[in-house]
Amino acid sequence: MIAIVLWRVSPELRSDDYQAELAGEIVDAHLRSLQPGHMTGIASNDERVIKGWFDAKVKFALPIRDFAGAGFVLNGGRVDVVEGRSVAVLVYKHNGHPIDVFMWATQEPDTSPRTGSRQGFQWVDWRKDKMEFCAVSDAAPADLEQLNRLISG
Repeated sequence: MIAIVLWRVSPELRSDDYQAELAGEIVDAHLRSLQPGHMTGIASNDERVIKGWFDAKVKFALPIRDFAGAGFVLNGGRVDVVEGRSVAVLVYKHNGHPIDVFMWATQEPDTSPRTGSRQGFQWVDWRKDKMEFCAVSDAAPADLEQLNRLISG
């Protein structure tokens, strides 16, 4: 029992298996969101409207920005559950592909982006400024990496 608690709490004890499980859970959440009526809880490209909607639903500040000028159009957001915790999800569209960016607060240090694929979907995850991010889509990996750079600014 103690080993399980340490594994969940202590990042240095986590393995690549943990990252694969997390990516799998996020890909599954992305797949569920593709069902009709599940993509967004708030459908808008207005950053202020989306921020106001999230303010009542999550306990952390979100970096909400529309990158339409770079081809990543903000379509809205929703709240989802990953690892038993509520997470914010911003929904973008790029070249016809929906991209979900899952976000939650963390105390862990910043990390460089890591990429992977699962079930035909690409993902990139990273930590920056006490936030953890994971973008997932069937878009090209280079597109997700570009969105990572835009968000990380």
